[in-house]
Amino acid sequence: MPDRSRDSNSIYPEAHVRRAWASSCLAVLATCALTACSTGPEWDRRVGERYAPRLVESLGQLDDPSLEAYTDRIGERLVEHLGDTPFDYEFTLLDTETPNALAMPGGHVFVTRGLLPLFNTEDQLAVVLAHEIIHSEARHAAQQRDRAVVPGALALPGRALGRVLPGAETLLASPWDLAGGAFLAAYSREHEREADRAGQALARAAGFDPSALPRFLEQIAAHEQTLGRPHEPTVFDTHPPTPSRIQNTRIHAISLGVRTRPVPPDPVFLRRLDGLIVGPNPAHGVFLGDRFVHPTRDLAVDFPEGWSAIQHRTVFGAIAQDRRALVLFAAPVDGDDPAAAAQPVLDAIAQRGIEPLIDTADTVHGLPRVHVRLDAGQNDGQPLILDLTWVAHRGRVHPSIAVVPGDRLSLTAAAVDSVRPLTQTERDEGLPVRRLRLWTADGRTTLRQLAQRHGVSATPDELAAYNGVTPDTRLEPGRAVKLVRADRYRPPVD
Repeated sequence: MPDRSRDSNSIYPEAHVRRAWASSCLAVLATCALTACSTGPEWDRRVGERYAPRLVESLGQLDDPSLEAYTDRIGERLVEHLGDTPFDYEFTLLDTETPNALAMPGGHVFVTRGLLPLFNTEDQLAVVLAHEIIHSEARHAAQQRDRAVVPGALALPGRALGRVLPGAETLLASPWDLAGGAFLAAYSREHEREADRAGQALARAAGFDPSALPRFLEQIAAHEQTLGRPHEPTVFDTHPPTPSRIQNTRIHAISLGVRTRPVPPDPVFLRRLDGLIVGPNPAHGVFLGDRFVHPTRDLAVDFPEGWSAIQHRTVFGAIAQDRRALVLFAAPVDGDDPAAAAQPVLDAIAQRGIEPLIDTADTVHGLPRVHVRLDAGQNDGQPLILDLTWVAHRGRVHPSIAVVPGDRLSLTAAAVDSVRPLTQTERDEGLPVRRLRLWTADGRTTLRQLAQRHGVSATPDELAAYNGVTPDTRLEPGRAVKLVRADRYRPPVD
């Protein structure tokens, strides 16, 4: 589904709805920029304790206990060389394809699944963790508050509901605000320089190679060219790998007594990444054209042709090209009674004396459903409609909300009415997925040649970025090589 530029006449005037990264992991800092916060470490602890769990809930924690424990051991080894610290550090791997690493205030350090394929050695992972530890330890987020920027008047679906029922934005028990939100300016050059230098020194003190940082920066610079410019903030935005930064970190490594030199990939380290999902995780659902298939919810939804996809771990949907109509499906709640799930909204409607245009209990493709339609006033002379539904399936109730001008109601109604269980054929076939797999070089092959082999699902440039060599480099015998192979994902059978 193509992504389009925003329209100034949209019912979402300042919100180009982003996926979870832009809307959740950075919202914490923008939120604090609007509040009176203390300036000591207690502010960092309070902010981190409040928002770090929300980030994990929104994006999901990578389901790889062994890799998580390994990352934690590296992080704790680094923390041991900090000396006295006001924070209890936690290290978490996030299940999102966006390549990034960040530190929330108070010692919460995150690395995304999308960044992991770029690491070739333990030292590279260690210097990235050390860099983020310094951001947290030096309290850069607290110093950065005043540079946070919050787009005004984000007219998100939950807030659209609030226009009709003030205070009812949370009644859908869903993180609607994660579908759009705030953003933060990148760290200042001074903060990045401090995190680089002190992070390299910390890595060196803990027994890691500080020259791994400039090598890794070179690698992510190559990967940036491969990716182009994604919509959501990545490591390239928050930690730009500029030539001067690469050179400065190289010089600083030398000052620490370590000269930069070519280092081959570590096969022992890379085996920890073998099987890692590259790109979208089908467990969270996948868009196949205009159809969204969610294997773990056992649901499929057909959205209007050409609408732009919206997706993160708990929310999926689509928005019209001109941003004037939108449908979102939220995280399900436990239960098999859609009426019970809808009751808080129905009670609020009754208390306000609002007469719904529609208030029915019916079925859609055999699934019990409650459907409530509300008049949300006018937008550019057109009536604005809110369509709320709750659909029960397999012990969970799935809420949705559509915000649409009256003259386009048929489009969103068709999407909401398309909700259905997966067919047995869809369950059996599963969904396409790409996984990182290791291969041992034979001394005769280049990455460009490997990319043409059956089952390899990556371009030569993508493989080059992951392996830190050019596409036409002849790979020396015995070298551990990261490939990306096509596979099928099938959810566990309930």
